[in-house]
Amino acid sequence: MRKIIVLFPILFCLAIVSCRKGNTADSVNQTDSLGSGWSKVDIGEGNFFIDVFFFGSMGFGTGEKSIFISRNEGTTWAIAYQAELEITNIAMGSKNNAVFVSGSGGKIYFTSNGGDSFDSTTVADSGIYDAFFVSENMAYALGDNLWKTTDGGNSWELLHAFTPPSRFYKTLFFSDEMNGWVSVPTGLFKTTDGGVNWVKIDSDLFSWTIGGIFFHDANSGYISNRNNILKTEDGGASWNIVYTDPQGVAIDIHFVTRNLGYFNTQKSIYKTTDGGLSWSKEVRLRQDGGNSGAVELHFTDANHGWVSGSLGSILKYVR
Repeated sequence: MRKIIVLFPILFCLAIVSCRKGNTADSVNQTDSLGSGWSKVDIGEGNFFIDVFFFGSMGFGTGEKSIFISRNEGTTWAIAYQAELEITNIAMGSKNNAVFVSGSGGKIYFTSNGGDSFDSTTVADSGIYDAFFVSENMAYALGDNLWKTTDGGNSWELLHAFTPPSRFYKTLFFSDEMNGWVSVPTGLFKTTDGGVNWVKIDSDLFSWTIGGIFFHDANSGYISNRNNILKTEDGGASWNIVYTDPQGVAIDIHFVTRNLGYFNTQKSIYKTTDGGLSWSKEVRLRQDGGNSGAVELHFTDANHGWVSGSLGSILKYVR
C-alpha cells in the first residue's frame, strides 16, 4: 500500500504504535521466528512490497510505482510494469484479470492478459485505496466514492459517494455481488443491494480505524480494529472480540475456510483453526527500526499464502 507516510498516515500510525507497544524482549529481538511452512523469499535488495496477491501460481506484488509479477508461486519476481503513480492495492478476478489502484489519484491500472500488457483508465476521484473482485470480470473500487466495473477494469460506474471526502485509509470487502462492507474515516458501512445504498454499522466495541475486513457470507465475518479481532454472526448487528493483542495493532485478516484464518500485526502473524475461538502466533519478525514488518497477507488455499511488507523480501507459506 504505500509510501506509508504519504498515502497512509493511518497505517503508518499503526506501525508506530505497534513498535511502541513491544515489550522489552521483543524490542531487542533481531531474529525472525518463522513457524512451520513459512520462509522468506528474496524480491531484490531495496524493494518493499506494499501488497501481494495471487491467483493460483500466478501473482503480482507492488512496490511504489512498480508492478512485479511471479508465475511460479512467488519463488522469483520480475518487474512487469512501471506506473506513473504509486500503487495502493491489487485485486485479481482470474489469472488474466487484475486491477491496481493508487491512493494518490483516480487512475486505475489493469491487465486482461495476465500481465503481458497493461492499460489504465481514470475515474473522478481524489484517490482509490482498495479494490475487490466478486467474479472474473466484476469488481468494486473504493476512494471517496464507490466504483464498479463489469469488464475487468476497463470502465467504471459511480455507485455511491461517501462524505465527507478524505485522504485517509479506506478498505472494502464483498462476500458476493450484493453484500459488501466498507471502512471509511466516518465508520463501517454495509450494503445489501450491490453498493447503491449503505447503512452505518455502530458498535461500542469499535475504536479507531478498522484495518481489515473478511466475510464468509452476508452474516458471518471479521474485522481487525486496533488491537482487536472482532467477529459477527448476524451481519454486524452484534460483535464479539475474539482476540486482543496487547503488543501490536491488527492490520490485515484473511480466512481460508470458516475455521482456518490468519491476521497480522506489523511484527507478528497469527493463526486460528477453530473459527477465531483461539489464536496461535505463527511468525514473529525481528525488530530493526521498521525495515521489517508485515502489511498485507493473502492465501489462495490452506497450503499457499504470502505476506508483503519486509524490506527486500516477502514471506511465503507452503505446506
